[in-house]
Amino acid sequence: MTIGDLRRSDVMQSAIARVLLLLCLPFALHCGGGEGSDLEVQAPASRSATLVQTCAARTTRGVPIKGTICGGTFVTSGCEPGVLYQCQDQGTTNCTLLTACAVGCGTSPTQGADSCYSGAAPLTVTPASTAGGNEVTATVTLSDPHAKGAIDNMKIDRGDLIAARAFCNVLDVPGASSSVSFNMPTAVVSSATPVRTWTNLSFTTASGFSRQVVSRATTVTLQPGGTAPPPPAIASFTLTPASIAPGGVSFMDVTLTHMAPAQALPAPQGLPIQVTSSNPAVASVIGQPNITPGCAKGGGVATIKAATSVPQQTVVDISASSGAAGGAPVTNPLTVTASP
Repeated sequence: MTIGDLRRSDVMQSAIARVLLLLCLPFALHCGGGEGSDLEVQAPASRSATLVQTCAARTTRGVPIKGTICGGTFVTSGCEPGVLYQCQDQGTTNCTLLTACAVGCGTSPTQGADSCYSGAAPLTVTPASTAGGNEVTATVTLSDPHAKGAIDNMKIDRGDLIAARAFCNVLDVPGASSSVSFNMPTAVVSSATPVRTWTNLSFTTASGFSRQVVSRATTVTLQPGGTAPPPPAIASFTLTPASIAPGGVSFMDVTLTHMAPAQALPAPQGLPIQVTSSNPAVASVIGQPNITPGCAKGGGVATIKAATSVPQQTVVDISASSGAAGGAPVTNPLTVTASP
């Protein structure tokens, strides 16, 4: 089984878990392991010193699971991540807190026989306190053998305040390494604000078992008085296709020199890219790419549309800017062919 196979299976199970959560415990949270800028619904880590006492664990068909279950795995909803629950095979909220594991917990090949994790802490985030606007560093560690790599399903309960995006800044653990580190941008805040983060590492063992290791939640406190980082400049962009017929559309993909910054809601999320055309009568701007916080690449939106009638082939300069101070717009040519 490849990482792609695991991710497709995990996404299906995670989607079902989110539906169950919407029915039971509606919390608006961010799934950092997901792609894009949407803030997804996911089971939260407790914000208080008291761990979540009861929650639910069900199969993909919605049947309650009996036994010892690791909170934060894909079959659970509303559970504290990284701790063990004793679950019954009946009831809507069928699990009760059993053991507060030191660093996390992991699944077992035998359903209902999960246990505390004995390896190194699966997740650390440093510093534990910093001014909003600074970046923090996550280190994800997996002591278990994982020859095919491990998917890092990072979770943030305030995805607007700490940006963690799969396929962007959040990194999976390679098969040849036991740990990986990456930075996450934070947003400026007006008062001290705790943000909870945890991860579910999913991988295939040597025996072929699809195992999950879930970390305990860790808290990063964002302090007021920070400064929002300036928008990063555009390193490059592409237009696909680079030559269009009259009435045709070209899509823009942008690469920044650094991750797009985070901003606290209700501020608009993402870094908008300003696009201009040197000849709007021939090639007009119909869309503006927006780079998701935590990502250095983005776009894929219909950006330029050619006029329906073009008497002769024309090369139009398309320019893009991120608003970076002192940064000149990046320009690429777009060819619009003549009307037949």
